[in-house]
This record gives sequence, structure tokens and C-alpha cells, in this order.
Amino acid sequence: MTRDFSIRWKFLVVAVCLVVSVVAIMTVIHISAQEAALRNELNTHIRTMKESMKERARDLAHGLEATVEEALVTFDISSIIKQTDKSVKAGKESGEPAYIILMDNDATALIHTLKPALRQGRLTDKEDLFAIAQHQETINGFTKNENEYMEIITPVYYASQPWGVLRIGYSNKRLNQLIKDTQDTIKLRTQEMIVRSIVVAIVSIIINAIIVLFISGTLTGPLISLTKTAEEIAEGHFWAADQIAVSSEDEVGILARTFVEMTHKLRSSHEQLEQYNRTLEARVEERTKELHEINENLQSERNRLEAAHKKITDSIAYASMIQNSLLPQDSIICKYFSEHLVIWQPKDIVGGDIYIFDEFRDGDECIVSVIDCTGHGVPGAFVTMLVRTIWANVVDSINTDNGGCAPGRIFSMFNRSIRELLKQDVVDSPRHQVRLGAVKNSNEQVQQSNVGFDGGVFYLNRRRGIVRYAGANVPLLVCRQGHVDIIKGDRQGVGYKNSNPDYVYRDIELNVVQGDMFYITTDGYIDQNGGDKDLPFGRSRLVSIIKDNWHRPMSEQRDAFLVQLSIFQGQADRNDDITVVGLKI
Repeated sequence: MTRDFSIRWKFLVVAVCLVVSVVAIMTVIHISAQEAALRNELNTHIRTMKESMKERARDLAHGLEATVEEALVTFDISSIIKQTDKSVKAGKESGEPAYIILMDNDATALIHTLKPALRQGRLTDKEDLFAIAQHQETINGFTKNENEYMEIITPVYYASQPWGVLRIGYSNKRLNQLIKDTQDTIKLRTQEMIVRSIVVAIVSIIINAIIVLFISGTLTGPLISLTKTAEEIAEGHFWAADQIAVSSEDEVGILARTFVEMTHKLRSSHEQLEQYNRTLEARVEERTKELHEINENLQSERNRLEAAHKKITDSIAYASMIQNSLLPQDSIICKYFSEHLVIWQPKDIVGGDIYIFDEFRDGDECIVSVIDCTGHGVPGAFVTMLVRTIWANVVDSINTDNGGCAPGRIFSMFNRSIRELLKQDVVDSPRHQVRLGAVKNSNEQVQQSNVGFDGGVFYLNRRRGIVRYAGANVPLLVCRQGHVDIIKGDRQGVGYKNSNPDYVYRDIELNVVQGDMFYITTDGYIDQNGGDKDLPFGRSRLVSIIKDNWHRPMSEQRDAFLVQLSIFQGQADRNDDITVVGLKI
């Protein structure tokens, strides 16, 4: 009884929903079509009224234009005033026209029927300035004091020369009221159509509910019997299908016969499936054993790879310790400068940045060098070791007479030494050009290193009170009492195969006073990407940090550099090695 009642309700709900949907769709279509037709009729009427208003405005403007020009010739302004007042009074009830304004080229109103007090006064409103700028007949629509106006502007000539303009304005108040009344009518008709549609829908729902309840009674009986049998079969009682009696030839009878045949096939399939499950369990057990052996082999290989990775990581960590040991001690730098800061952060465990300190002449002179070698990580670290190895020989070979050290000569000698040491020069062979030190791979392609560095060399002579600086693509930032100057070096790398081996790097000499501060940084700091647009940090932000913190101790300046870079970088990855050196006289 419960299933019979449930199925009948399903039929009823489906039928009701179908009727409601059809009626609703037809109602919406009908209402939309009627509303669209009414709106089109309204729009056509509005356009007709606007065009008629424009034609009347033009006729009046042409008539008054001739009168105005004639009055200007005879200096009879009073006749113009009478004519315009007459035209305005004639259309007072209809609102056509609302006003007439005559103004000369200086925007002085000779006639103003809307506000007579403005006669002989200069008009400066937005629509007044627009009208005086027109040199041909123009129609201007605007809103003023919550009223909409359409104004026809006609140029007035005196002795064939532009004298001013005649403005005739019409109010859209009547037209707007007509639009509102028509819209209210459309709304009222739409509501009436909705009410009628609801009444039709309710009647249709009641009739269809009665029909569905009658039809469902003849259909649900066999379906309920078939449902009970299906529940028994679902519990494994396949014999229940033999109790189904098929007596009709309609769709329900066909469904019952098909269900019985399907049950017999299902019984056969169930028996086959049980046999297949027994076979599958044996295969799964065998496969599980094989997978266990494979997993043990993979675990052994993983352990071997982890051991190899640990060896490599330990080797790189030991290389980092060696690289750190090459950096100068803070105590040595403190002998020459009142304060200093150093930020040295490789991108990886080891890096391609290094800074070097050399002292000579019994504590009167020293050199601070910041070097950014090719690459980063292990390759970059190899290059720093190469540079550090030959650095002392290059610095010692420079003549440090009474004139002091020339930093540019260090770069010039390095430029030639690295190219010669790594054989990055080009020579000619009888058959084709071959690069010294090049290696051919299996495809006969020539591979050659292109190693070098950018950097800056800062020389201090305390006895003479001067500094000298040479830069290879690295500038020197000089701060004196909060004012920051950027001393640009040469735009020439050191040692690269495309570098000029005979290039002479410039020495820039500056006089220093106590409190002067100098900053050298590799491009890893200013090129770090970040921010909302993932752009480089930039030199301008670095200069701003210096200007905001120059009066603070160097240790606090170092914290400011790191904090500002960290905030800007956010979640972005580190691009390159970072080295920043700050020195205070």
C-alpha cells in the first residue's frame, strides 16, 4: 500500500511539474511578447514626438533668425524682445518653447525669457559656454535643476560676420510624463496577464492530478509485484523469478518477461563470478608476493641513492666551510674603518660571490674587493676559488709607490690572466678557427668555457685621505650626510671571452672626510624579484634604504637591508648569490 501510494504521488508530481513548467513558459513568452510590442510602440511614439519637436524648433529658429539679423542691422532690439516674448507666451501651456536666449560672442545675453534678470549679463554655465562655441546649427540636450531640455542653437550673423547665437529651448517634461504613464499601463497589463495565467495553471493542475491518479492505479499493481520479486533476487533468492506470472502483452508484460530472462542469466553469471573470484584470489596472492620483492629492491636502490646524496651534500658542505675560511675576518676590516657591514648569502650552500681584503704599507692603505663570478652554486664556487688563488699574485705585482694603488690595473691584469689561464682566446688553424682550450664532443661540436666576473675594487689611503674605485659593471654608492651619489664603473666584464683583453679600467679618485660611507653590492641584491608584479628590487629601493638609515649604526643598516629585501621577496625564490659590503670612514 505504501509503494502504491508513493508511485502515484510520483506520477502526480511529475505531471504537475510538467504542466506548471509548460504554463509558466507560455506565460513568460506571451507576457514578454506583449510587453515588447508595447515598448516598441512607446519608443516609436517617443521618436515621432522628438522629431516633431525638432522640426517645430527649427522652423521657429529660422523665423527668429531672420528677425534677429534684421533687427541687428536696424539696431531695433525692442522688436526682437517683443517677438521672442510673444513666441514663448504662445506656447506657454504646451511648453513649446520653454525659453529663448540671444547672446553675443562675449556670452552676454541680450534676451533671456527664462530669467529676464540675466539680460545684459554674461552667461557662464556649462550649456552657455557650449552654445557660444557652436558655428553651425546644433541640437544640445542637457539636464538642469532636475529638468531635461532640448536646445536648438542657431548662429547669428551681422554684416556676414558671426555675431552670436540664438538659443531656443524645449522642456522634455511632457514627454517624460507620457513615457511614465505608458510604462504604468504596461505594468498594469502585465500584472493582469500574470493573474490570468495563474488561474489557468491551477485549473490545469487539478485536472491533470485527477487523470494521473486514475492512470497510476492500473500501472502500479504489476510494478509493485515486480519490485518485491527484485528485492528477493537482490538477497540471492534467484528462484523468486519463477513465481512471476506474465498475463498481459503491454509494456508491463514485456518488462516482466524480460526481467525473468535477465534473472536466469544473472544466476548463471553469479555462479561464474564465484569461480572467477576464487581464481583471482590465487593470482592476487601471487602478484602480491612479486610486488613485495620489487618493493624490497626499490628500497635497496633508494638507500643507495640516499647514501650517494649524503656524500655529495657532505662534500658541498665541506666546500662551503673552505669557501668561508677564505673570507676576511671582521677584526682586520675594523682596523681601517670605524664601522662596516657585510651581507654574504650564497643562493645555494656555496656560491659565486666573494669579497676580499688586502692591507699594505703598515696600515695606511687597504683594498676591499667585491667579486661576482660566473654562475652560482658549485660552478660559481669553483670560479671564486680560481679568482682567490691568483688574486694575491695580481695585487702583489701592482706597483704601490707613493702614488698608491691603481684598482683599475687589477681588473686589467685579471682580464688577461683569466683569458690566458682558461684559454678563452681565439686563434686560426689552417682549416678553420679553433678556440684554445676547446673540447669536441661526440658530435664534433666545439665547447668552450666563458668564465669571468663583475666586481668592484675599493682602495683606501688614510694617509692622503683619498679613496680610489674601479668597477666592472658594479657601481659604488657614496653617502655623505644622507646625500647618496652613485659612482658608475666601467660597463666591461673581466675575463669573459667577449671582453676586450686590452681594455683599460678607469680609476675614480675621491677625497673623503670622517663619517663618509661607501656601499658595494653585487647584482643579486638589486635583481631579486618580488612584489605584487614580480619585478626586480632595483637600485632606487637600495638608495632609499641608505637615505632612511644612514644615521644609524652599520649593524642596524645591515638589518634594514635584510628586512626590506625579505618583505619585497615574499614567497618568491632567491635568484642569485647576494653580497653587500658597507664601509664607514
